[in-house]
Amino acid sequence: MAEGRVAYLGPLGRAISYFADLGYMCPSNFNPADFFVQLLAIVPGEEEKCRERTQQICDFHADQEKLEKENASSRSNSFSEEEVVSHQPYKASWCTQFRAVLWRSWIATQRDKIMSRIRLIQSIITGLIAGLIYLQTPIDTSGVQNLSGAIFFLVTSVSFSGLQGVIFVFPAELPVFLRDHKNGMYRTDVYFLSKTLAELPIFILSPLLLTSVSYWMIGLRPELLPFIYAFAILAALTNVAISYGYVISSLSPSVEGASALGPPLMLPLMLFGGFFLKDSTVPVYFIWIKYISWFRYGFELLIVNQWDSYGKIDNCSSRNQTSSLCIPNGDAAIDFLGLKKDTFMIDIYALLALFVGFRIMAFLLLLRRSSKTQ
Repeated sequence: MAEGRVAYLGPLGRAISYFADLGYMCPSNFNPADFFVQLLAIVPGEEEKCRERTQQICDFHADQEKLEKENASSRSNSFSEEEVVSHQPYKASWCTQFRAVLWRSWIATQRDKIMSRIRLIQSIITGLIAGLIYLQTPIDTSGVQNLSGAIFFLVTSVSFSGLQGVIFVFPAELPVFLRDHKNGMYRTDVYFLSKTLAELPIFILSPLLLTSVSYWMIGLRPELLPFIYAFAILAALTNVAISYGYVISSLSPSVEGASALGPPLMLPLMLFGGFFLKDSTVPVYFIWIKYISWFRYGFELLIVNQWDSYGKIDNCSSRNQTSSLCIPNGDAAIDFLGLKKDTFMIDIYALLALFVGFRIMAFLLLLRRSSKTQ
């Protein structure tokens, strides 16, 4: 703008060549923005000369704009197939964009050391709290119920931690992303994929620390393979929750909106996770919620990991065999909790489907928002 008139309106990358065509070449070692400001400024003592220059520039833009409008109709009908196919709004190839944006996202993640440390410390503290509350839980009938509470606590912890770690990402970064995307810097899929990959290591390390601290303190199955399975399940749950968080983040117009949407959209999934309400008692009109609740799949997987083929439970003697609360072995513990061990692989596939489904949904929502700026 110059004295209320438009001097240039177009892509940022074409501004230098546009003014160069008018005879105003920006020096190679000069900031283009400063050059344009000086070019269009009215300098005291040189008012007449400056106004003549700005009038020439603005008149040229007005003539160009008028010519564009006159030719708009014919130009819209004269695009050849070759021109349409060869049009490429981006300045670099997909691979080049991906490398650059992934590196930028990774550097940004590494620079935010305080938040990374907070997440890791949070995992350790949560593990210690769980371990101290359920410290070396005895394996008896009461212990089965207590261990199920400990396991669901871990499921809930990694889920909320994963969700809270990402729901503010897109609302906070959206203005910068939309600006770069509009200027043809990188594609939406490049940004989304780079962002998710750059943050992946911290969301693998967090459940590893949580599992390492809490698993042995609680007194879960003292074998290496069940421990590895428990970590893998909690890591999978973390990343499914992150995928769901990306959906909420893509939907949210602001950081405040994301903060308001997160808990209400999370709590129903937790309630139908198999701990507060058994599958057989879920109301028919809410039955669909349990199928998208990763709490349910993760809880069942961890319970089966703990009790499948487990031997005799210590405190189930012959004198209380008739009691309804008598749990003689691990298989009986699974049945008592209303879960099934023969759905182990189904639960794994369900978590994978939710992970992929939520990621695709989040990407499509982000793509829809970015397409409005084009």
